[in-house]
Amino acid sequence: QVVLRWADIVLVAALADPSTAAIYTAASRLLLAGNFLNLAIVQAVSPMVSSALAREARYEAQDLLRVGTSWLITAVWPGYLLLIMFGARFLGLFGTGYEDGGAALAILAGAMLIASAVGPIEAVLLMSGGARLSLADNAAAVALSISLNFALVPSMGIEGAAIAWAVALLVTNLAPLIQVGRRLGITPFGKGHRPAITASLTMVALPALAVRFIFNPGFTGVMIACAAIVAGYFLVLVRYRSQLHLNELTSALRAR
Repeated sequence: QVVLRWADIVLVAALADPSTAAIYTAASRLLLAGNFLNLAIVQAVSPMVSSALAREARYEAQDLLRVGTSWLITAVWPGYLLLIMFGARFLGLFGTGYEDGGAALAILAGAMLIASAVGPIEAVLLMSGGARLSLADNAAAVALSISLNFALVPSMGIEGAAIAWAVALLVTNLAPLIQVGRRLGITPFGKGHRPAITASLTMVALPALAVRFIFNPGFTGVMIACAAIVAGYFLVLVRYRSQLHLNELTSALRAR
C-alpha cells in the first residue's frame, strides 16, 4: 500500500520532470481529506462487521456493510464531486501553474467516487480470512500502476499517472467486491445506497455543474458556491437521515 501510494510521484518525477511531479503531488494530496473520513467510518463499522462474521451472522454483517457504505457515500461524495468540478481552482492555491493539474485531479476524484461506492469492502475481505487475497489484490494493483505509469506518463504527463493510479485503486476495491461476494454471498448495495448517491448528485453535482459552466467564478466565487451547496446538501441529509441511518453513524463515531 505504501508503494501504491507513493511510487507514482517518484515515477512522474523520473519520467517527466520535478515541476510536473510537484503539480501531481498537490493534486493527489487533496484527496487525503476524504481518506480521513473513510478511515473514521471504516473504524466505526469494522468491529461490528467482525463481530457478526465471528458469529456466522452473514445477513447481519451484510446489513452493517450496507449501512456503512451509505454512510461513506454520504460523507465523501460531495467533496469528490466538488473537486471534479472546481479542482483547478483549489489547486491554484499552491501557486502559478498548479491549475494544470485540474484534469488529473478530476480523474483521481472520479476513481474515488467508484471506490467509495463499494464501501469498506477490503476490510470485510480481511476480516473474513482473505488476507492472502488482499495481498494478491494489492500486488496486482502495484504492478498495474507501475506498468501504466511507464506506458502513459511519457505521452500524457500527469493525466497518465492519474489514470494509472485510478486503475490500481479500482483493482483494490472491485476485486474484493467480487471476492467477498463469492466467499460470503454478501454485497454492499442496499436500500441506503440509492438515496445517498441521489442526494449527492442532485444537491451537489448538478448545482456545481451549473455554477461552473454558467458563471465560471474565480476562487472566491467557488468558495461561496461550495459553502451554499454544502449547506443545501446538509438540509437534505436532515430530511432523509432515517433512510441513511445517520443517527446511528453519529453514535458509532462517538463510541469510537
